[in-house]
Amino acid sequence: MANHNVITGRQLIKKMPAVVPVLPKLIKGIMIANSRNKEKNVGLGICFERAVARNPSGLALKYQDVEISYSQLNDWVNKIAHYFMSIGIQKSDCVGIMIENRPELLATVLACSKIGAVSAMINTSQKGKVLTHSITLVSPKLMIVGEECLASYENIREKIDLPDNMHLYFADLNTLSDKGSCRVIGLIWQANHTINRGITLNKLSKSFQKTLAFIFIPQALPASLKRLYSITAVS
Repeated sequence: MANHNVITGRQLIKKMPAVVPVLPKLIKGIMIANSRNKEKNVGLGICFERAVARNPSGLALKYQDVEISYSQLNDWVNKIAHYFMSIGIQKSDCVGIMIENRPELLATVLACSKIGAVSAMINTSQKGKVLTHSITLVSPKLMIVGEECLASYENIREKIDLPDNMHLYFADLNTLSDKGSCRVIGLIWQANHTINRGITLNKLSKSFQKTLAFIFIPQALPASLKRLYSITAVS
């Protein structure tokens, strides 16, 4: 009896004409992914920068009614990357990311890739002991959590061995244009950060100043400071 789940040689040959035109890109991707040259900049961060250089005004992301060009996304990613570096995140550090599928997720992953940090994608449906295990397993130096996952994360946050200022949160909205607010006690940290529109991987040169709003949730906070904002750029 024929097994219809097995790809036959004939079927493979029939698909070859469609594969041949993209074969050089497939080979290039395999070479980048398997590069052992520690002196050469490779990976998602550098590939993204090349895409930005090729098509700065092109559409990079379309999410619901939001459209973000490559240059806009790159500016956003640079701001996040600079802030991560300012709080001590560096190459090979692990960053736990618990955000559902939205632009903030990709911006955070790209920011980590520019630094050389490892993005540990946490399953957003996990809760309790399972969530605690998943996070402690990767030993993150920093946690980034979306407001949509806040209830689950806050229930286990005390079990995560991180300083209070290494728990960051994105509001559940378009934080690129509106930093918004969350329903938890928090504290706004304002800090000037140097953002370079033409940022190069591992060469974060200084060109102009902008303000980045960064939040964390301390154990205790006066009632007068019961406000929380997500990471965002303030022009």
